[in-house]
Amino acid sequence: MIRVIVKTFFVLLAVVGLMVVYFAPFLVVDQMLTSISKGDPVGMSECIDYPRLRENIKIRINKEIGRNIVESGEDNPFAQIGGLFAAAVIGPAVDYFVSPQNIALMMSGKKSDSDKVSEYENGIDNDMQYESINKFVVTVKKKGSSGQPVILVMNREGVFDWKLVDIVVGFDKK
Repeated sequence: MIRVIVKTFFVLLAVVGLMVVYFAPFLVVDQMLTSISKGDPVGMSECIDYPRLRENIKIRINKEIGRNIVESGEDNPFAQIGGLFAAAVIGPAVDYFVSPQNIALMMSGKKSDSDKVSEYENGIDNDMQYESINKFVVTVKKKGSSGQPVILVMNREGVFDWKLVDIVVGFDKK
């Protein structure tokens, strides 16, 4: 009888553990949304790997600039000069704009700080799913909008912790 109870206990413990591991990224997204609705960018910062996020955004933007230069033709010296200028400006601009306040603003669906951040559920549709065991994707789009969604990419760090490491916006799709 005691063996059955012990086995049942360990089976239930394993099931609960797996459920916690599975739902961990959903809980992190909820923590981010709660921080947004409270206006707490510091709380949201715990969920973001800023150095990786900044680097991924810089890579994405530089790739798009390079694609545009190739499309405009390598014979166009102004496109190449513009590309060099843009590359010099991108790094500091991304470093400045990828901040807790601006990430919260983007996730809330607002365009500027002058707009008060409303409740998340009122104006945003989202879709959350695993892309792999260590990659979780949140697709955020304004309700009724025909525009491109914002895709938030989170990676697992450890067993239970997830961090936002990339944001895909507009011109680029993963």
